[in-house]
Amino acid sequence: GNVTVTANNGGIILSAQTDYGTASIGNYGIGDVDPNISGNVLVKAKGGNLVLNAAGENATVQIGNGGNAGGGTMSGNVTASASGSVNLTSQADNSVVQIGNGGLENNGTISGNINVTAGGNMTVSALMQGENSPSYVLIGSGDATGQSTGSVSGDITVNAGGALVFDSFADLDEEAGNNDVVWLGNIG
Repeated sequence: GNVTVTANNGGIILSAQTDYGTASIGNYGIGDVDPNISGNVLVKAKGGNLVLNAAGENATVQIGNGGNAGGGTMSGNVTASASGSVNLTSQADNSVVQIGNGGLENNGTISGNINVTAGGNMTVSALMQGENSPSYVLIGSGDATGQSTGSVSGDITVNAGGALVFDSFADLDEEAGNNDVVWLGNIG
């Protein structure tokens, strides 16, 4: 079904600070039972900022329908807005921050339009800078790591009243093997 979260006089913070932590707003499928997950997801911070932060290794923070759904389908429009700024940050090995439908190892069909709006600045950052695995930030649907094989579709609209900043750490000398990923678009 549909999921609506509104903060009328403040902001909204979704944060996963511990290893394997999850903070999610949306319908969620677990396991390889191939569930069909659907519903629109609407998140509004009418009186402040919208912050999504994954700081633990293998942590996931998401607004949208998600989970490890095997070959099941995920669908629904995702809308996230803030009167202030929107900040998306992933900063640990294999951590994922996503606004959109999808999840790791979902080989089914994923669809839905995505709309993200900030009244102020929007900052999208993947800043692990470590020696192990990259961190990921995705505004779009699909598997942020790019390892799923399902088809992905839907339009994406991003609006910021101020600056729009995309920032990722790249290991140019390739000694650490870590290239963090910031992506605007669907990954299938």
